[in-house]
Amino acid sequence: MKLMVLAAAAAVAIGMAAPAAARDLPAGGLTRQEVIDWLVSRGHPARIKYDEIGKDYAVTANVDGVNWDIWFYNCSTPKAGRCQSIQYAAGWTERAGMDATKINGWNRDHRYVRGYITSSNGVFGEYDVEVSPGGSWEQLNDSLDIWLIRLKEFQTYIGG
Repeated sequence: MKLMVLAAAAAVAIGMAAPAAARDLPAGGLTRQEVIDWLVSRGHPARIKYDEIGKDYAVTANVDGVNWDIWFYNCSTPKAGRCQSIQYAAGWTERAGMDATKINGWNRDHRYVRGYITSSNGVFGEYDVEVSPGGSWEQLNDSLDIWLIRLKEFQTYIGG
């Protein structure tokens, strides 16, 4: 009897100590609709938009008045296919006082979001994330949390 109680207690202890298993992303990556559903579940209304300049579809969202997009790369088929990587991106039109020295300072001192200036003096911040193979929903949640924190910091840095 004692042995059974000890065995049961050990099984419970082992079960409680085991880490929770990560929830894998779908094989082959994510579709735009899955990203929309995920963002909505995280409290960020989102929609698909077509970008005339890039001739591609992105998912667009907004936080604290800042519009940002998720672009899709390494996709099995255009528009509806599963994509192996995504890129968070936000852009601002002309920013007074922003130059190569300042944007390079950001890139030197901050991880994850890299910034650049366009020829029209627009400023962009981008963050790339591989979602396949081997991605998990927890990893994707972490990437969104990092993006939203860095997005606010970047906007402040560029005077947005």
